[in-house]
Amino acid sequence: MTSLPGWGLVMAKDVLSRRLAVIVAADMVGYSRLMEADEAGTLEQLRALRRELIDPKIAEHHGRLVKTTGDGLLIEFGSVTEAVQCAIDMQEAMLQRNATVPADRRLKFRMGINLGEIITEGDDIYGTNNVVAALHVGLVEGEQARMWHRATKNFEAWECLMQGLHSFRLFTRSDNDRARALFRRSIDLDPNCAMGLVWLAWTYWSDARFHWTESPDDALARADELARCAAVIDDRFAECHALLGAIYLMKKSFDEAVDHGTRAVELEPNGADATATLAMTLAWCGRPQETIELVKKAMRLSPIHSAWYLAVLAHAYRLMLRFDEATDVYKQAIALAPNQIAAHLGLTIYYAQAGRRSSAVAPARDRARNRPRLQAR
Repeated sequence: MTSLPGWGLVMAKDVLSRRLAVIVAADMVGYSRLMEADEAGTLEQLRALRRELIDPKIAEHHGRLVKTTGDGLLIEFGSVTEAVQCAIDMQEAMLQRNATVPADRRLKFRMGINLGEIITEGDDIYGTNNVVAALHVGLVEGEQARMWHRATKNFEAWECLMQGLHSFRLFTRSDNDRARALFRRSIDLDPNCAMGLVWLAWTYWSDARFHWTESPDDALARADELARCAAVIDDRFAECHALLGAIYLMKKSFDEAVDHGTRAVELEPNGADATATLAMTLAWCGRPQETIELVKKAMRLSPIHSAWYLAVLAHAYRLMLRFDEATDVYKQAIALAPNQIAAHLGLTIYYAQAGRRSSAVAPARDRARNRPRLQAR
């Protein structure tokens, strides 16, 4: 028998199948309000929408409707290309459809896309905790999805970007290397894609930050070069300014770091990563109270967030001498992502500063798995 993590289900091994798939999750905005105002009319609108738009678009893009939840849909695709295009087509058709509908009666869907491993039993699917979390994190308005899609017109480049982001956000040395190869491939396919250059640069920044290279200075210089190439292509890309802020931070050019981080948030006020990156910058600049406020905002923007958000929050608590809160949050980050290095580093530093050498050894050894040049003695 096999237990499915996070689901509390036990199934026979011979009925389970694992595979990589692309999942589109959609949920309707204001469903409860619409149902309270006109239950029969809302249900009829939903039926018509399924019949006339959603089901035909799913079929057109070779998808499979896995399940419905009243106000939500879960759709499986075999290709990121088909998933992205289907989501864009549906959102654009919804905009046209709503043009003649009163504002308070319009049906709107948030949609998110995730590439990951799923477990299947018959026609149903189950995801590991990471896959399910990513689905929730990815729920964005269709307008935002189109903005990301416009980063490249090459669908194969887009697939490489999405796969690279999945690896990069695991924050281990091997996953960082894997992400770099995918980002390079996306740039080969579309050399004018600012997003590809930015995320490739982030892999070099990570090498420098976590000493995953023999020459951190060279890695940071490469990140800087790529970031400036991206800025030439699209100076209004928020992630580019977030990256430049992080690079200046590593150079200890704190004013420039804050300027670029602030610019990133101005360009993308609802960008969780940009907000959390600015929070990280402010923590390094000795402004922990502002860090706490910003990183909590980032967590509200992305309710199921990456563990590094928690590491930033814990660091701010430590700077404010709120040690119990810092320790608790570091441990939460480690529990969420045991292989991510930032929380291990922070907890090790805290224990060492507090004179708790024996407590510092375990997280230091965990850290050394992804940073082999360091050893816990």
